[in-house]
Amino acid sequence: MLTSKTPSLTIRALIVALSVLCVSTTRSSDARADDGPTAATARVYQRLLDHFDANHDGRLQTSELPASLRERLGQADTDHDGVITPQELHTFGVQRRAARFAKADKNGDGKLEPSEVGPARWAHLKVADADGDGKVTLDEIERAIASGTLTSSVDDD
Repeated sequence: MLTSKTPSLTIRALIVALSVLCVSTTRSSDARADDGPTAATARVYQRLLDHFDANHDGRLQTSELPASLRERLGQADTDHDGVITPQELHTFGVQRRAARFAKADKNGDGKLEPSEVGPARWAHLKVADADGDGKVTLDEIERAIASGTLTSSVDDD
């Protein structure tokens, strides 16, 4: 459980984990939110519970989150019951990942290239370019995360 004295580094680490989740929660580019939570979702959810489940009820309540994280994750509580379930977290990740990728994919070809993401983000993402074409697809990113080649995302929000 985090307290008001908890270093912001822990919160930042969880935000990075959520960013990775947003990229890696699907198994292919046509995966859908109704495919159900993945192992990545379960790990992030457990990490959130470990840090923020103040009343130890095994549920991630939005009221238990620090304001900065509540602002980001509050949107995941789609039924507005004050609890974020693994399914809601998964759906949130799928939707956010798709939106972020689409926003970055300026020419709409389903691939990210250096001119679309900028030098800092490309330096990070290029390790996922499995076929060496100078572009990265969602599938390449997901495979790189699964293999551990791509370990986190550049915070571009």
